[in-house]
Amino acid sequence: RVGNVNTEATATLWHPDGNIITLGKLGQYWSEALALNDEGQVVGHSEPPVRNRMINRAYMKLQEWLSNDLRIRMSWETAFFWEKGIMYDLNDLAQTDLLGVYLSSANDINNSGEIVGNGYFSGQSMAYILTPTE
Repeated sequence: RVGNVNTEATATLWHPDGNIITLGKLGQYWSEALALNDEGQVVGHSEPPVRNRMINRAYMKLQEWLSNDLRIRMSWETAFFWEKGIMYDLNDLAQTDLLGVYLSSANDINNSGEIVGNGYFSGQSMAYILTPTE
């Protein structure tokens, strides 16, 4: 099972033997694990690292100045992938900045490593599927 420990707001993996593994956070305050596959890979969402929070604040300020026709939506969360003790920002792994895409949450992962979730493309909400290349 996966989820988070509310007292620490940290993504957590519970093994059937009772062993609990805290997966960490990308940012300072919180993370939540949403899915686990048979390979032990975990996906979810986390507060973004500081660099992303600063960008998000700038976009939110810009949104206040723009008309309602142009909505720039950035998230206060970022999708993560966890494997073998390391949590990765999926936006870094998938190099989404080159595409104008922001992955805000990873909702499920199958045993082939395909990840589905939600995010933004050019400021519009979208669903996505990532397929591993290796």
